[in-house]
Amino acid sequence: MGRICDICGHEESRFVCLSCGSSVCKGCFVPAEWLCTECNSKEGHGHEAEDHIGVRQAEWPREIRWFMVSFFMVLVGTMLMMLSAGYGSTSGGPLIFIGPIPIAIGQGGGPSLMLLSILVVFLLVALWFWKLRR
Repeated sequence: MGRICDICGHEESRFVCLSCGSSVCKGCFVPAEWLCTECNSKEGHGHEAEDHIGVRQAEWPREIRWFMVSFFMVLVGTMLMMLSAGYGSTSGGPLIFIGPIPIAIGQGGGPSLMLLSILVVFLLVALWFWKLRR
């Protein structure tokens, strides 16, 4: 029989903690960090010390999350436009960007919606520049 675990004192130790050098059993060891449960909880990985699995949930980068949000917003907008195409008279027009300046051309009975879209675009551009300044 080998050494006894320095943490629990019951099991045979099979691993050595990378941080403190303690001999620990498999129940008191976090393989993903190669640390004992005490050192693991000191370094702020307490959830891994409790379940002894050593698996962390992957977090997506911020840019990918915003891309996914914008992609699904465009997808929902496209679906709504496809659904509304079959109802009564339609109005619309293109919105063209030349640099940061939007140029809106409308037809039909929706000039108020076109003005609202221009205001929203200006608001978003202003928020974007404000965010860059911070």
